[in-house]
Amino acid sequence: MRHWDNLFELPTVFYAACLTAFVLDAVTTTVLVCAWIFAAGRTAQSAIHMTYNSPNHRGGAFTLSFVALMVMWAALATSILTRL
Repeated sequence: MRHWDNLFELPTVFYAACLTAFVLDAVTTTVLVCAWIFAAGRTAQSAIHMTYNSPNHRGGAFTLSFVALMVMWAALATSILTRL
């Protein structure tokens, strides 16, 4: 049940970042690479959780995806601020 709930927490912030980047025409290489790293990290986290469920490995995948998402938002913020 907790796994299902997690699918609606951090990914929602990711969807908002993707939509923001698209609407503001701010899709840079950094944003694109971070988006793919986030998607890969979340896929790995889900695969680990649904198979052997090692908290250390699952935490590593979560951390990777979280850092990628924060870098993505930082790149978006930089893009927005340079337009002002």
